[in-house]
Amino acid sequence: MHHGSPVDGRPWYLDHGILPGDGEEFLVAADRDALALTQEIFCIHGRHICLRQISQKDFAARWDKIYGQRSCEHRSRRDDRPTANGVSQTIQLCNDLLAGAVAAGASDMHWEWERDAVVVRLRVDGELRPTARLPKELGNAIAIRLKALAQLSPTEHFRPQDGRLCWQGAAGQSADFRIATLPTRWGESIAIRVLDRNRPFFRVENLAMPPSVEDGVRRIAAGGGGLFLATGPTGSGKTTTLYAILAELICRGQKKILTVEDPVEYVMEGALQVAVDLAVGRTFSTVLRAFLRHDPDVIFVGEIRDGETAEVALRAALTGHLVLATLHTATAEEALLRLTELGLDQNLLLSCLRAILCQRLLRTNCPHCREPMDHTAVPDSARAFFQKGQPTWHAMGCSRCEKKGYLGRHAIFSFQWVEDGQLSAPSLLEEGRLLLETGQLSIVEFLRQLPWDRPNNLAT
Repeated sequence: MHHGSPVDGRPWYLDHGILPGDGEEFLVAADRDALALTQEIFCIHGRHICLRQISQKDFAARWDKIYGQRSCEHRSRRDDRPTANGVSQTIQLCNDLLAGAVAAGASDMHWEWERDAVVVRLRVDGELRPTARLPKELGNAIAIRLKALAQLSPTEHFRPQDGRLCWQGAAGQSADFRIATLPTRWGESIAIRVLDRNRPFFRVENLAMPPSVEDGVRRIAAGGGGLFLATGPTGSGKTTTLYAILAELICRGQKKILTVEDPVEYVMEGALQVAVDLAVGRTFSTVLRAFLRHDPDVIFVGEIRDGETAEVALRAALTGHLVLATLHTATAEEALLRLTELGLDQNLLLSCLRAILCQRLLRTNCPHCREPMDHTAVPDSARAFFQKGQPTWHAMGCSRCEKKGYLGRHAIFSFQWVEDGQLSAPSLLEEGRLLLETGQLSIVEFLRQLPWDRPNNLAT
């Protein structure tokens, strides 16, 4: 039986605390995580092995018989050695990183490979922050662990993969994670979307909307057909808003709700959810066509990306269905322009488009270190948004905001009814200006996030 060359006079498997068995089989104590261990060995040595668990007593007897007591000091010298609670360090660190992402309120976790290390960064309040730097060997082991938990192939390193996992932390935390892998020059990059099931945002009243916006959203949810769009850049909370509307409709019952998403982010009991799968031809447009034969009341389109999807969504709205959809545009005006560019007839579009909700998530000044700034520092092009003598605030950074100057985010909304081809409500600039006046928003964030250099009126 050949099990590889010794390392420093020891067989390679000694460092992992396993023993040779019969044929190509290896033995491991019952208190070890066999799955994580096989993944670790494959990652480090490129070996596919068969592990059989035996009782801790039998394993200890075999170990002592073959190697003697002194060799026990070499067991599990690598990062898979058991911790005090019997869990391998690879698994423990993986759990700690996932728990840290949930505790920090991160929306995403990124595993980014460099030449000799893996950098782990969290996206908190829209900003990426480094949280760990791991040796490449350990980073690979944890990546293999994550892929296995998400039911991805741990041996596939050359093609992107997508999956998800449900995680339960030791402290009662729970979250869903959506995982996407991407082969890069130095290793397999992993992006993880954190879907915290404990966040109570799937209620309209928890979105902190102004009363006029909340009233408009509830009127959309109250019934009737037509098209309702949520617009804004990536990460502005569009999907969260539409999920809250769907939750309202589900609670009321008596509606058949169908969703098509890429991918399904949150499981919603009471709605039939379909995930896009290009590999089998399950596109947004093909699913939408199938929906129309299933007698729906409400249809949710995760994103309108192409003319075919836009056309089928418009047809559904024209035939009396309530269609909720997201669109990646900066303003409500650009949403209409984008849909006409995709080939929709403007007259038909305006006949069934009920309203457009445009929104942003803005980083707010840390209240502990904010202070007035010199008004002359405001760019000339932005001074029109300030009244004479109005203070402009910014935050210098302190220990409470980790020297960032920002602490938390604030959602702003512009709900605009479409009436006679006109948009009927104030733009996002009005909402942003209120935050400037109260010192919650810095001029830097105002100029970065809001479409202050774009027209406010719809050209018909």
